[in-house]
Amino acid sequence: MYLAVPLLLAAPPAPTIKLRNGVEMPMAAAGVYQYNSTEAYTSVSAALKVGFRLLDNALDYLNQDGVGKAIKDSGIPRSEIFIETKIPGCGNPLDPAKASSNWFTCYQDSQKNLQTNLNQLGVDYVDLVIIHFPPMPSFITRSCNDWSGGCAMARAQWRAMEEFYKAGKARSIGVSNYCQSCFECLNNATVFPMVNQLMYHVGMGVDPKGLMSYGAERGVVT
Repeated sequence: MYLAVPLLLAAPPAPTIKLRNGVEMPMAAAGVYQYNSTEAYTSVSAALKVGFRLLDNALDYLNQDGVGKAIKDSGIPRSEIFIETKIPGCGNPLDPAKASSNWFTCYQDSQKNLQTNLNQLGVDYVDLVIIHFPPMPSFITRSCNDWSGGCAMARAQWRAMEEFYKAGKARSIGVSNYCQSCFECLNNATVFPMVNQLMYHVGMGVDPKGLMSYGAERGVVT
């Protein structure tokens, strides 16, 4: 007679990829999208026990307090955990966190949201922070451009990101769901995005919409 007992088995470390500034980022993450804080705590605690070290979070997931508690309770040194978080793109009236819906206060809202992430997670710095999606006008015009105000909003958000990075509160910075036109808005940035987080699978082909090659040419991990 056999008794089946579920076990949490530690996995070998995930492979890493080096970002443009030398930061090593694990290539497998534990995410917490659509969890409440209690579920996030349970999920992250289990993920850390089996060897996950990259935690994928976001301000608009509304559960970072649970993630922060799981990190603290794990007993794992902070330096051994790669914490990624996100701030919402500017101007979205449907943002669950209601943290960045004003089209005219992108810079100020981004500054506040970046610090809120640290406060909710209970840490002094994150390893990667990204802008979750392009500014709202790009959803209407299907591109980032000057005439819609989208580029100005993207630049305002990115200025807050650069300051956060230069202050040592993030080891790396990037974006998510950015197309080429949105990147072009940031051509004069002092720190260009290091990451562009996208949905990518084999059914999309080798280089969907040229985004993979575009990122590779500019040192952006996609």
